[in-house]
Amino acid sequence: MNIFSFLRLKSDWNKHPEKNIIMFSEGNIYKFTNIPILKKLSEKEIIYYITLDKKDDIYLDPPKNVYVFLIELDFFGLLFLQTLKAKLFITTTPGLDVLALKRSRDVNHYSYFMHAPVEINYYQKNSFDYFDSIVCAGDFQINTLAKLEKKRLTSCKEKVSLGVAYYDEYNHLYKNSIDSSGLKTILIAPSWGGNNFLNIIDYDPFEMLLQAGYKIIFRPHPQSFIAEKLLLDKYKIHEKNPNFELNKDISIIPSFEKSDLLISGFSGIIFDFAYITERPCIIFNFEHNDTDIYESIDIDEYNFENSEMYKLGKVINATDKFNILEVINNINLEEYKKNIEESKKRISNFGNSAEQISNFFLTKI
Repeated sequence: MNIFSFLRLKSDWNKHPEKNIIMFSEGNIYKFTNIPILKKLSEKEIIYYITLDKKDDIYLDPPKNVYVFLIELDFFGLLFLQTLKAKLFITTTPGLDVLALKRSRDVNHYSYFMHAPVEINYYQKNSFDYFDSIVCAGDFQINTLAKLEKKRLTSCKEKVSLGVAYYDEYNHLYKNSIDSSGLKTILIAPSWGGNNFLNIIDYDPFEMLLQAGYKIIFRPHPQSFIAEKLLLDKYKIHEKNPNFELNKDISIIPSFEKSDLLISGFSGIIFDFAYITERPCIIFNFEHNDTDIYESIDIDEYNFENSEMYKLGKVINATDKFNILEVINNINLEEYKKNIEESKKRISNFGNSAEQISNFFLTKI
C-alpha cells in the first residue's frame, strides 16, 4: 500500500465517524468462520470488515450493513490498524501485541474467537495473552488458557465457551449423499509441513487404494501448493486415473458429502469431518518436535486431543508398518458413529453458536 492508497483508505474510513464493531480477517480461508457471525451481528449493528485478501468473498459481496475495507500488512496497513477507533475489535488472528497485529489505544475491547475445535498447543507462544476476551470452542480451551495465565502470571482474560461458528454454516450446507452399502470413496486431506503425514510415510497410499478399487479425493492443505510443490508433484501421476480427484475448492463440504472415510494427520479437519458427517477417520499420529515458539512448551498435557481423537476413528503411528487396506476393512462404522456423537457434545452450541457468539459481542458495545 502506497501513501496515496493509504490516504484514500483513511478518507473512506472517516466517512463513518462512529464505529461500534470492527471485524478483522486474514482472508477468504476464514469465510465460513466469519460469515455466520457477521450475518447475526449485522442484523443489529453496522459492521466494519477489514480484510487482507482481495479475493475474500465477504469483501467482494458483503452482507447488508457490512462495510468492507482492503488493506495490506505493510507499514501503512499496520499504521491504519494502530489508529483505529471503535468499541470492539473482533478477529480470528492470534498474536495481538506479539506478532503483526498491534493494539490501538482508541479501541476499547479486543476479542479473539476460536476457529477450530482443537487445543491451542500449536499456536505460536503468547498468541492469546493480550486479548481482553477469548471466545472458546469448549470448556477444554478455557481450562488450558487459565493454566497458561497462572503459569505466566498474565492478566486473567474473560473466557467464554460458545462454540465454533463455521459448524453452523457447515450443518446448513451439508447434505448426506452416501449410500450405506460400504466404503467406496476416501478423502485424503493432510496438513502441511511438519504435520503432513505424506512427509513421514515411505509408500504411496494413493496407488495402494486406487489399485484396491477405491475412489480418492485428494485435498492438500492450501499452504502445500505454496511450500510443498515437490511433494505434490510426486502424486501427479495419479491425475490421469478417473478414480482420482485433486480438490482445491474453498468449501470442503462437497468433498465431505462424497466421502465415506477421511485419512489425515492430526489436525482440525478430523474433527470437522467426523462431527459433520458422523463418519470415521484414519488418523496418522507421530511425534512432534516441540520448540519454544509454540504454546505447547508451557502446556503439560493434551487432554482434549488425547481423549477425543480415538473416538473419531483408527489412530495409527505414521512410522509403523501396517496394511492400510486391512485397517479400512476392519473399521466398524456404527461403533464410531456412537463415539463421534459423544465427542461432539464437548463443543458448545454445536450448529447454533453464531447467535450465542454475536450476543456476547453485543454486550461489549
